[in-house]
Amino acid sequence: MKKLPLYMLPILSLFTVFSCSDEGFEDPVREAVNPEDLPWMATTNLEVSGVEEKENFVWETNLLTSEEYWGVEDVEYQVAINSEVEKTNFSKIEFYITLQEENGYNYSAPFDYEGKLAATVNQWNEEGEFSLSFNVEDTYAMFIDNLKFDRSAKLARAGDLFEVHWVIYGKDGETFDSRLQSGAKYRFTFLTKLLDFAPPIWAGTYNYEWIEATANAVRYGRITVGQTGTVTISQVEGQTYYMSNLMFGYYYAGAGNVVYDFLDGLVYVEGSRQEKWHIINIDGPSMDIALEYQYSAGYDEYCTVRITRTDGTDWPTHIYTE
Repeated sequence: MKKLPLYMLPILSLFTVFSCSDEGFEDPVREAVNPEDLPWMATTNLEVSGVEEKENFVWETNLLTSEEYWGVEDVEYQVAINSEVEKTNFSKIEFYITLQEENGYNYSAPFDYEGKLAATVNQWNEEGEFSLSFNVEDTYAMFIDNLKFDRSAKLARAGDLFEVHWVIYGKDGETFDSRLQSGAKYRFTFLTKLLDFAPPIWAGTYNYEWIEATANAVRYGRITVGQTGTVTISQVEGQTYYMSNLMFGYYYAGAGNVVYDFLDGLVYVEGSRQEKWHIINIDGPSMDIALEYQYSAGYDEYCTVRITRTDGTDWPTHIYTE
């Protein structure tokens, strides 16, 4: 009888073990759980999205008149029920709000996790969609006796943060309470913003012309002296504006914000390519701006653009850059 090679013995042993253990063996692999077999609470939640420009309470100060008022006094959200069961299986949804006052009420432990009942919704369309809004006066009224800082002159205070949770009621008597869950998808938040309001000096469409450029700016920026075009600057909020290209179409520049201090006159830009503006001349409706970005010093890319207003007004003479 031939002897088995030594390297075959472990293999044979394993074969023997598994062969002998087949009888009565149960496969531990189970089929995936079907969502329809789970309680509806396990597959149900809300999807919430804010209505543009109405996601937060906004308190505005008019820099021309010094008047103060609510610019946005009703926050608005679109809500959709996301569930494996029919939307007709739910009877109502309650929304609870908590308020955190910076350095004051609910800012440190012990925290209020329960919140105040702020809204109850019992109607939605076939897709489970509905609108939800909160009024600023009504919302603050629920917490006014708890707040640490005096709100008798005005309710608004920077740092006020509102958090909203929900309780979904099924017609079977069961409930889903998002306050008992962790994670951003089980709540949404909004703020009270304090913004300065002034005429939108930078908002509009402007004509521009390249009036100076180094050889490398022409080469890499894909511009030419004498080239003209138009650019649109849009107001984001307060005295913050947006441009799709902070260097008026320069190839390697990017999108960003133009920030303007209406009273002081200081203007600067915020972009991902370290764009900088240097205002060198203002002449009625025209303004000359020397431009640079993160590679300007290393590659000698410098250029100057002249922008001209098209609304028939002149630039304020006190505008400047640092």
